[in-house]
Amino acid sequence: MKYNRINEIEAYLRKVKSSTNEELLDIFKVSMQTLRRDLKELEDRKIVSKVYGGVVINEDDSMKGKTFIDIKLRLSSHLEEKERIGEVAAKVIEENDVIFVDSGTTACHIIPYLDKTKNITVVTNSILAMEALKDCEDMKVILLGGEYCPRIRGFNFDATHAHYYYSKAFLATVGLSLTRGLTNMDPQDGILKRQVIERSDKVYLMCDSSKIGCVAFNRFADLEMIDALVTDKLPEVKYMNYFKKHQIKVITPQ
Repeated sequence: MKYNRINEIEAYLRKVKSSTNEELLDIFKVSMQTLRRDLKELEDRKIVSKVYGGVVINEDDSMKGKTFIDIKLRLSSHLEEKERIGEVAAKVIEENDVIFVDSGTTACHIIPYLDKTKNITVVTNSILAMEALKDCEDMKVILLGGEYCPRIRGFNFDATHAHYYYSKAFLATVGLSLTRGLTNMDPQDGILKRQVIERSDKVYLMCDSSKIGCVAFNRFADLEMIDALVTDKLPEVKYMNYFKKHQIKVITPQ
């Protein structure tokens, strides 16, 4: 029954605190349409708040209107697509490249596919990336320090005082919009993304297709500032036309 199912969903979310839509679909064996109706009822009762790709439980008043996406949710959302994006993005890296990998969970998926024979230097502000790189003795790795931010599992770094330039930057985004540009949830992280874009020869945006058309509250760059979009499948025609007009390359897995 609907009433029992909604109660079960509520009980599950109170236990795990946050969940992706994919996880809820798998556990409760309902259609996406049914899940959306159930979550809408829970949202109307102020039990949950919707975030990109899923929901978080409202444990107290401080959680209402939550705008930051739980790191657990970000790590588990669209995992297969992120892995494919990471693999294809790594193919553009060349000998002696100095690359920047940001704190986005999509961007971090490039790390397992880096070719250790190419004398690559990796600069990052991401703890996730650093954990994946800690045993890579054949690569030079630079971790940008600063104030640690648990929301992004990385450091907010003021790049205005650094003298780093990058041959290629690999950045993630929460939203990609033709009218609103590139957006994310953390203004400080957005500042670093913008600074990296301005100091990179080539900027590769790593973005799964579910984020295309989405808008978060913090705009960190104009869409035409990127050189290439690395995604899991080709976007709609209106996006392809825009990319062609602005000479933005679209890279997808074969």
